[in-house]
Amino acid sequence: MIIHDADLEYFPSDVPEMFEVAKMNPSCLVIGSRTIGKKNRNNRYKITYLGNKILTSFFSLINFYKVTDIASCYWLIETEVLKNLDIKENGFAIEVEVLSKFLLGGNEILEVPINYEGRLYSEGKKIKLKDGIYIFIKIIKYSKLLSIFKFRKPTY
Repeated sequence: MIIHDADLEYFPSDVPEMFEVAKMNPSCLVIGSRTIGKKNRNNRYKITYLGNKILTSFFSLINFYKVTDIASCYWLIETEVLKNLDIKENGFAIEVEVLSKFLLGGNEILEVPINYEGRLYSEGKKIKLKDGIYIFIKIIKYSKLLSIFKFRKPTY
């Protein structure tokens, strides 16, 4: 299954490359990255770019797994694997939930460079500061670090 954000910032021409990576690594989650490789990119706002870099770094830190772009909303995953993740989120934080739960299962995430043409708010871009704060909270909620510290009943 491929998740392709419908806001016209991404290019379907990147799908074949992602699919090839997925075919060679069928148990991995393949995500598009707007920060690696040499692709055509137009980030319209430095603040959203910087916000994503900060959130991505924090995500990587508390999940003990390096990724470069947690918010592209461009990923490829086996349908059955996605169904088994028991997803609860339905907004911007869905990516954090999927990536975190996938990693908690001991799985690997692979990133593929993608093209990107950012939109202006006047063109319909929707993410705001409150969304970034919400994503930050969800990064903590679903993190590997928090799962280590969750209370567990002692076994006797």
